Amino acid sequence: KIDASSAKEILRRLEMRQEIVNHELKPDNVIYNQVINLYSKSGSTGSAARAEGLLNRMQQIANAGNSKATPDIRTYNLVLSAYANEKGPAEAEMILHRLETNGSIQPNAISYITCMDSYAKVGDVHNALRILSLMEKSFKDGNAEAKPTRRAYTSALNALAKSGRGDAGVRAEALVQTMERLYKAGNKDLEPDTTVYNVLINCHKNSSAKKAEQVLYRMGKRDVVSYSSVITAYSQKGGIEAAKRAQALLEEMKKEDVEPNAQTFNSAIMAFARSGGNGAAKKAEGLLKKMEEMYEGGNEELRPNAILYTSVITAWSKSDEPGSALRAEILLKLMWTMFKRGNVAMKPNVVSFTAVIHAWARSGENDAGERAEALVDQMIKLYDEGDEAVKPNVRTLTAAVNAYARNHGRDSASKANKLVKKMEAFGV
Repeated sequence: KIDASSAKEILRRLEMRQEIVNHELKPDNVIYNQVINLYSKSGSTGSAARAEGLLNRMQQIANAGNSKATPDIRTYNLVLSAYANEKGPAEAEMILHRLETNGSIQPNAISYITCMDSYAKVGDVHNALRILSLMEKSFKDGNAEAKPTRRAYTSALNALAKSGRGDAGVRAEALVQTMERLYKAGNKDLEPDTTVYNVLINCHKNSSAKKAEQVLYRMGKRDVVSYSSVITAYSQKGGIEAAKRAQALLEEMKKEDVEPNAQTFNSAIMAFARSGGNGAAKKAEGLLKKMEEMYEGGNEELRPNAILYTSVITAWSKSDEPGSALRAEILLKLMWTMFKRGNVAMKPNVVSFTAVIHAWARSGENDAGERAEALVDQMIKLYDEGDEAVKPNVRTLTAAVNAYARNHGRDSASKANKLVKKMEAFGV
C-alpha cells in the first residue's frame, strides 16, 4: 500500500523525466488527484498544506502548457476535504471560497456538503445552515451542479443533532418539513429516507421522547436505529411510564421483524434503572436474560457485555427491595467469572464496582459497611496489580462511607474515618 509521500516522490520523478526528455507521458490531473487524495485521507500534520501545494503546482504546470494537469472540481474537493480533516471547517471553507471565485470551475454539491459535514462534526449549527444557504443560492443563480440534495439536508440535521441545543428538534422539524414539501412538489432528490428521519429522532430525543416517537410512526421504513433512538429518549426521560413505553417498543420491534441490538436492550434496561418504580430492577434483569436467550439462540449481535450487566447492577443499586445489594454483588461476581474465563467484553470497571458499593450503602444491612469496604479493598488490589480501569474515585469513596454512615453501628463512625484515611493515602 503506497502512502502520500511515496506517491509524491513518484510524481516528482515523472515531472523530472518529462522536463528532461520531453517524454509523452506527462503527469495529468488524474495522477495528481490520486496523490492529493492520499493527503486528504491521512489527516496528518501538514497534509492539507501539501495537498494545496500540489493544487498550486498543477495550475503552474497547466499555465506552462500541460493542459492535462489543469485542476478540476475533484482536485478542489480533495483539497477542501484535506483541510476539513486536518484543520477544521473554517479552513475548509476558505478553499470553498477560493473555488467560488474561480473563473472556470464552480463548486458542486460535494464541495458544499464536505464543508457542511465539517461544521456538523463539531455541532456548529449556524455555519452548517449558512453553507446550506450558500448552496441553495448558488443553485438558484444558475449553478446546476450545486443543487441541494437529501445528503446536504442530512448534514444540516446532523449538525443540529450534534449541537445538543434545546431547540434542535423544532429546527430539525422545519428542515424535514421543507424536504417533504419540495419532494411533493416534484423534487425527487429530497425525498426523506430512513436516515433523515433517524437523525430527526435524535434531534428530538434530548427534549421530547413523545415527539421522537411521533416521528417513528410518521416515517416509512423503520430500522433498529429508529427504535433504539426512541427507546433511548424514554430511557433519558425517566419514570416508570417511560420505562414501560421503552419495553413496549422493544416488544413491538419483534412484531415488526426488526432485530434489536445490544444498544437497544441497554437503553430499555437503563429506562427501568432510572425509573425508580417497584420491581424495576427485576424487569431490567429480565430484559438481560431475554437478551442472553436470544444470543444463545444464534443472534451474535446480542452478546452480553459489561455495559449491560453494569446497567442491571445500577437498577439493583436503586432498588429498595430486600436483597438488592446481594443481587448486585452476585452479578458483579458473575461478570468477573466470565471475564476470567476469557470473555473480555465482561470485564468490570470502576462504574461496575461503585454501583455495587452504592447498593450496599442503600441497603441498610448490618454488614453493609464491611461489604462495601471489602469491595474497595478489592479495587485497590486490582489497581495495584495494573488494572487502571477499576481505580477507586471520589464516588466510590462517598458510596463506601455512606455504607457505614447509614448503618449507625457502634463502630461505624470510626470505621468510616479509617476508610477515608485509607482512600486519602491511596490518592482519592
